[in-house]
Amino acid sequence: MVATRAPAPPPEYVPPAVDIPPVGGPVWVAWREGTLTRAAELEALCSWVLAQAPCQDGRVLATAIRRHLEAAREAARVVKLNPRRRFRMFRNGPLIERAVSNIDAAEAHLLNLAPPAYLVGQMPCLLRHVQCHLSPTDPRRQEFDAIAGRLGIRDPDHPGLGEPHAPDRAEREEVVHEERRTIVNIVRGASSAALREHVRLRSFRNVVVATTAFMSLLAIGVALTGILGPT
Repeated sequence: MVATRAPAPPPEYVPPAVDIPPVGGPVWVAWREGTLTRAAELEALCSWVLAQAPCQDGRVLATAIRRHLEAAREAARVVKLNPRRRFRMFRNGPLIERAVSNIDAAEAHLLNLAPPAYLVGQMPCLLRHVQCHLSPTDPRRQEFDAIAGRLGIRDPDHPGLGEPHAPDRAEREEVVHEERRTIVNIVRGASSAALREHVRLRSFRNVVVATTAFMSLLAIGVALTGILGPT
């Protein structure tokens, strides 16, 4: 009689190793710390999405996401200019725009790459983002409000936007799948509008600071003139 060997137990599943770079820093400016933190967060989300549904097209977007995040990290670390400039002292404004614009681009790619379930969960935040930076008369915002209404997301200021019946999970994912490109394009437009608002605010601040400094120097000069020549 031939003894039969018992079947070996299935090997224990070992998740694939994911190479996520360290956050970096610390750095000495608040917006740079925020940039490094957000870049690390998006890097982890990108790796998670690829692990959920690996595909060739997804890897193209993932490569673009990592390049944008590396550009944002370079801005946060104040990497030297390429090509270099000998007299370039005031770089804070361009660095902020480089960091913010690349983070926004990485987020847009991630929304294109993520599964519909993730996008459904992000819709309330995206709706708030669009409402904050696009005017109520903007056609993009009106289109986004309509999509949010189809998903059953009710705006307290406009309670009539929601559907009369709450859609189930499958219906929400189907809506997001159909409208994904529209959602991403509108969110990208809202992010660009937010960056322009920040640029205008920074320019106004610079004008106020320069005017204040000039008026202070003028007042000091008048005071010194009065002291040295009272007549």
